[in-house]
Amino acid sequence: PGGVGVNGYLSSSSTNAPVTFVVDRLSATNPTAAVPPTTPAPVPTTPAPVPTTPTPVPTSGRASDNAGSAQIGSTSYEIPAGAVFVSPTGSDNGNGSAAQPFGTVNRAVAAAPSGGTIVLRAGTYHQSVMLAAGKQLTIQSYPNEAVWFDGSTVVTPVRDGNRWRVDNWTAAFDHSPTYTAGQPDSTTPGWSFVNAEHPMAAYPDMVWIGSTALAQVGSLAQVGPGTFFVDTAAQRIYLGSDPQGQTVRSADLSVAIHSSASGTTLRGFGVHRYATSVPSMGTVRIFNSGATLENLVVQDNATQGIFVGGGAGSTVRNVTASGNGLMGVQSNSADGMRVVGLRATGNNTELFNRAPVSGGLKITRSRNVSVRDSVISDNLGQGLWFDESVYDITITGNDTSRNVGNGIVVELSQKVVLADNVTVDNTLAGAKIINTGGVQIWNNSFAGNKRNIDINQDARSQFNLSDAGHDPRQTLPDATVPWLCADIDIRNNEMDNSTGNAMLAVEDYSHRYSAADLRITTDGNVYRRASTNAPTWATVWSRGVGNPAVYNSVALFTAATGQDSHSVSQDGPASPLSPATVTAMARPLPAAVAALVGQPAGTRSIGAWN
Repeated sequence: PGGVGVNGYLSSSSTNAPVTFVVDRLSATNPTAAVPPTTPAPVPTTPAPVPTTPTPVPTSGRASDNAGSAQIGSTSYEIPAGAVFVSPTGSDNGNGSAAQPFGTVNRAVAAAPSGGTIVLRAGTYHQSVMLAAGKQLTIQSYPNEAVWFDGSTVVTPVRDGNRWRVDNWTAAFDHSPTYTAGQPDSTTPGWSFVNAEHPMAAYPDMVWIGSTALAQVGSLAQVGPGTFFVDTAAQRIYLGSDPQGQTVRSADLSVAIHSSASGTTLRGFGVHRYATSVPSMGTVRIFNSGATLENLVVQDNATQGIFVGGGAGSTVRNVTASGNGLMGVQSNSADGMRVVGLRATGNNTELFNRAPVSGGLKITRSRNVSVRDSVISDNLGQGLWFDESVYDITITGNDTSRNVGNGIVVELSQKVVLADNVTVDNTLAGAKIINTGGVQIWNNSFAGNKRNIDINQDARSQFNLSDAGHDPRQTLPDATVPWLCADIDIRNNEMDNSTGNAMLAVEDYSHRYSAADLRITTDGNVYRRASTNAPTWATVWSRGVGNPAVYNSVALFTAATGQDSHSVSQDGPASPLSPATVTAMARPLPAAVAALVGQPAGTRSIGAWN
């Protein structure tokens, strides 16, 4: 009960007004719960728009409240017999024992047997670690000791006129804006990585003065306060802000941990400030099966924070991925992927375009995957995104809010359970379903999104192999993923106060299918809007040929289509529903969905639980 806030002010005797006041990663947290680290994220020079009137999120008691890593230095993993030790003060001439630890993790990797454990003593590791195929290892922090991998090094600038200069800077990084090194960005409108307003986004160089990240510019002439320029030919960095009296750091490593081994376990440490290029895929990257990432903090890296793919059965559990330049976590070809308790916030700080990738978490070309009990919010791009022929998806118990994009996107995929999620105040849709069928949308709470549920069919076809998005591991065309918005059930959801023109929309941009043709049904939902014309329409409903039908009220929608016959609509001030009303209107929870959300089959309830 009560409120939490931060207040800033200038005294009446101040002579330097106005000043900029920035609060980064403020959180109000149960003091017994894990608290994420507070290293500031890079601040974009042109902030993206964010919703200005947050909708209260009823998350008390939800499992997602505890999403994210334990505080670095607070974990206490058991040390098995035969463990190999590493310390920043150790030596590779040691023997890897607790008394004579190695000085580098790579030396420990070479010495440890397959199935062994590497224990990291407290401190900072300015290292890049390589785990080759064929050796299964666990890398973990020493109990209750804080361990950080840091991709930056301290530099000493000298004054150069009205700028400052770092000499003999030899670090140079690939700045290709695609996943293929050396390949230029797409010229297809709406399908390029780099936004023309932020042309340096794919350049992974990073500089900090104290805890303040500077913004990279493309020429010496552009250097001014808050910016830096890397002159690769002259091997110099130029700073536009006065660094005197503060520590200056610049990133000179690209990848923290690369694993080609199966069964890799990483847990209990932090990773930050690596100059990871887009083609490098991730600062921490896994290219095999059976990996476990647990209680990791991966933040403030140049592009993607974490990549997991190339094998089945990996788990990301209680991980924090925040402040990364392009995306928090990315996964591809990762069948059986389990994401539990992820906190992916404040990513895409470099303001890449929303498509083809950006934001909190994206999973592509995978089967039997789940994301649950996670917080994927405040990303300057998409929130949670499944794309390119993902089959059998479970999305439950998540909070996806205030993303500058869609909260949840499921695209070119099939067989989805979307249940018990809180999705509010996203700039675009709460849930965006694109060319995806077999979707069960049950008991979610949507509020303050442009459209709370937005279902779109377009002309892309599974039978056209030149259309991007096929899973090359399958026999093509893949009959299990038809790229069609068919067989979608929408039940027991709260849809409140859309900021766009409708609360629920079904549209076929190819003008082939009506909502009835696609067997899309909706019932037992609550529709709330501020007035009878805000938003203008309650629903948009595809008629196939021509424009879709639009309905100004749920009553008109039900009369015309027979849909939402048990649903309730409230225009104006909202009032709580009585238990009798909920029992009468809510549809019984199917056993298959009930098992995934931990509720009894047949339960009649509206919106997300707790």
